[in-house]
Amino acid sequence: MGFQGKSCARPNEVPIANDVITPSSAAKAFAQEVVRAAPDTGDVAVVKSQMIDAPTIAHMQSMFWQRS
Repeated sequence: MGFQGKSCARPNEVPIANDVITPSSAAKAFAQEVVRAAPDTGDVAVVKSQMIDAPTIAHMQSMFWQRS
């Protein structure tokens, strides 16, 4: 989603922020497909009949590698 973090005023807000910011299992799986399909040049990939451009590939790569 593009978020790297979120400020919370109270400790009880942390689980809510984590739920909102953490990518879903489907989003993680799609990101993994994009990373696997992306050429080494990072130009364009096609996944599930969708053209994925270089900025989106870079975003998916960062999401895939930063989260387990």
